[in-house]
Amino acid sequence: MPARGAETRPDTDDRFTIVPARRARIWGRTACVIRNGPKVLVSKTRRTSAMGTSSMGPPVPTPTLLTSTSIVPAAGPEDRAVSETGQMPDPADPADPADPADPGSDPHHLDEALDAVLVGGREQRRVVMAEPDPRWPAVFDRHRAAIAAALGARARRIDHVGSTAIPSLAAKPIVDIQVTVDDPEDDPSFRPALEGLGYVLRVREARHRMFRTPSRDVQVHVWAAGSDDERRHVLFRDWLRVDEPDRRLYEDTKRRLAGRRWPDVNYYAEAKSPVIVEIMDRAETWAAHVHWRLV
Repeated sequence: MPARGAETRPDTDDRFTIVPARRARIWGRTACVIRNGPKVLVSKTRRTSAMGTSSMGPPVPTPTLLTSTSIVPAAGPEDRAVSETGQMPDPADPADPADPADPGSDPHHLDEALDAVLVGGREQRRVVMAEPDPRWPAVFDRHRAAIAAALGARARRIDHVGSTAIPSLAAKPIVDIQVTVDDPEDDPSFRPALEGLGYVLRVREARHRMFRTPSRDVQVHVWAAGSDDERRHVLFRDWLRVDEPDRRLYEDTKRRLAGRRWPDVNYYAEAKSPVIVEIMDRAETWAAHVHWRLV
């Protein structure tokens, strides 16, 4: 499993400057901010892309989606912390998504993209938030063991990602599992094995597959080993495990959005994108400071 990193903050580092929190809010879109009590530490260097180039390629008009922990880019992927399509938003394109509550926006702007990748069609269902459940890690462990036995060395990594992987964080009661393989486009190398365990294919898009249990309480995301997607999903998890302010921000955002009516759960995931991009900016700054990496 990846190193979670020490719960440290760059209190003294010539790459950062301390400013009042109110000023940091103004800089939030152009600088990396780390909260530190009543003040914050702000990176002196503007970053053009918090996460680098997505393995999904350059932004395109039709977005790729998220799954609960994951993670849909705002204009153009989890949860993808993870929606169904399961990819973290690309911070290089952080435009706000259309708001279904805004009469001037198109409340069905994702329909065409969803219809192209969802197996079984769109699903309009209520987004339910559950309090943290200590049983979620055990659910992951059980499924991880089964997947590892079925795929063997073809599974390069198997990680618990998404909100259910973060203690004390409320979440949709869906355990997200990230499995990385050499080539997600090589379906015969993993699909029969996963379907043999009872998982059903739900999402089929470039370089990503998502399977789920018939009861829809577990989602298995297949990504490319060594990809930016693999790294971002684990980093997002690890950062929220150690940073309480961003954990609360993410939970508050999810609870607020869960109260709306969405034409498909992926619209809910897309609406989280601006906040996910903001959080990932701080996660990347933290990762650089503590030398976080996948191990």
